[in-house]
Amino acid sequence: QVARKMNDCGWDIVLPEGDTVPPTTEITANDWNNSNFNVAFSDRSNTSKAFYQILDKEDGKWITNTSRGTLYEPFDEQSIPENWTNANGAWAMNSGSIMQSDEELTSTNLHCTLHQQRGYTYLYHAKMKITGEGSNRRAGFYFFTDNAERQNGYMVFIRPDQNTAQLYKYVNGSYSENGGTYTSLSYTINAGQWYDIKITFDTNTGKITCYVDDIVAVTLTDSNPFTSGECFSLRSAGCNTEYKDIYVSRLRS
Repeated sequence: QVARKMNDCGWDIVLPEGDTVPPTTEITANDWNNSNFNVAFSDRSNTSKAFYQILDKEDGKWITNTSRGTLYEPFDEQSIPENWTNANGAWAMNSGSIMQSDEELTSTNLHCTLHQQRGYTYLYHAKMKITGEGSNRRAGFYFFTDNAERQNGYMVFIRPDQNTAQLYKYVNGSYSENGGTYTSLSYTINAGQWYDIKITFDTNTGKITCYVDDIVAVTLTDSNPFTSGECFSLRSAGCNTEYKDIYVSRLRS
């Protein structure tokens, strides 16, 4: 299982399965710095992995450096944040979340720039709720994908009508040709219910693990993982979908 804990510095901790003891971390750093500085972490738990973000508060808003492979977006503003681009879909803010409300569309795309590179392990996090009247509703997000066109990268989907969780690898826009692949496992997904989705991706081994509400739902291991990605993108298909609390963190050793 995964436990997520965060403070103003933006760190995440992943617990091994069966570990129910909440972790604690002490962070030691100067209050103010105007040049490069060191930060000391002291972890006390049975923690298997620890992830971090560095956040900066500007004009009352917490932001992170996406060029360093981290992302922080709670979607708690009145308008769509300026670093996100609507390439397709009826996206609008909705009282603490962002919602895509055109059920006819099958490949919506709200994306932002996020530099990701091989050599690191990433933790991707989003809260999602799927609604609508269709019979093939699905939604998720692309991660470690090449650009806003989403031709080469990875995607997670959850499907309430089929009760499945899925992981995809797209190569040249296909998950069935050119080395693309996908895996699908049964998992109960209820329409109208918020779900906490976490993805861990070890870019060295190619192992991707999807957690739904902190339970492993589906895994995929890519024997030939991509070496870089420059985009993070939300996608819904045949449904209304709300998202909030989008966080991307990087493993610290």
